[in-house]
Amino acid sequence: RITKETTRPGVTLERINGIELSGDGRRLFATSARNEIINGGQKPQSAQVYVLDLDAAGRPAKGAKWRMMIDLYAAVGKEAALESGLDPDGMRLDSKGIMYSALYGHAMVLAWDTNGRRGKKVELIKLPTIQSPTNLEMGGKDGRTLVVVGICKKKNVEEEDKACVDMIRVPNPGRAITDLRKRSNSH
Repeated sequence: RITKETTRPGVTLERINGIELSGDGRRLFATSARNEIINGGQKPQSAQVYVLDLDAAGRPAKGAKWRMMIDLYAAVGKEAALESGLDPDGMRLDSKGIMYSALYGHAMVLAWDTNGRRGKKVELIKLPTIQSPTNLEMGGKDGRTLVVVGICKKKNVEEEDKACVDMIRVPNPGRAITDLRKRSNSH
């Protein structure tokens, strides 16, 4: 639950879609996107990833407030983001703290190093078949396959929307699959 006790003045988390937990369970990440009605339709106008520090029990740490980790529009270029209708969707962390965030409408996944207070951009990964990525997960034999799902790029405007899957090799295994394998090996 987002409460006034955990938000800073001027910070409004809106339309939260993607959420993720750090490997140590001490930080919670959430996307936030703001839409405006333009020409009768809702259009994304800003998008961020916020982070909240947690205590050992998984509750907001004493005095912790949501803080912006990533301004997604600044990370990819505001004009390009507005033109594409960039909207943050699913996200996942790898075992080294690199966050992969699906950028709906933008045909890309943002890789962001979450280590440090603000982190830093690693790269924008162009997707070969997907125009609007909606979610992603990391898996495969070694956990280093980033599986992205979403709406396919169209050859023409009359073509119906179809779902596509892109698989991309990344340097580190996913946090969730690494944790899952550790737990299953310990039993």
